[in-house]
Amino acid sequence: MAAVHDHLSPSISVEVVQIEAVVDALQSHLWAEIFNVEAFLDGVRSATFARGNPPVVLAGIDQKSALYDQALVLLTRWQSISKYQDIELRFSAGSA
Repeated sequence: MAAVHDHLSPSISVEVVQIEAVVDALQSHLWAEIFNVEAFLDGVRSATFARGNPPVVLAGIDQKSALYDQALVLLTRWQSISKYQDIELRFSAGSA
């Protein structure tokens, strides 16, 4: 796991860094309980540039509904489960 978080490791692909940047930016907006698309995209750009990578291209999707709102749906599901229960996540290619 340490190798994945070592941004200097050459084994880390650009996509991993980009995804981590998106998750970090999304997490900060979830904590703030508000979504600002400009601040979100700036956070993603800053995080990827800081690691020497190009930003992920998120043009063509509604970042709020595809990312933030879906994370809120997942949060609601997560909070509704009882102790020792689980939830199953299903991902469909192109469904974001």
